Amino acid sequence: AFMIILAFADSVVGIGFMTDA
Repeated sequence: AFMIILAFADSVVGIGFMTDA
């Protein structure tokens, strides 16, 4: 999702830190 909201399991936008499959 976002770097602040879901920085642990990004899946919406594609701008995460760890899991971004």
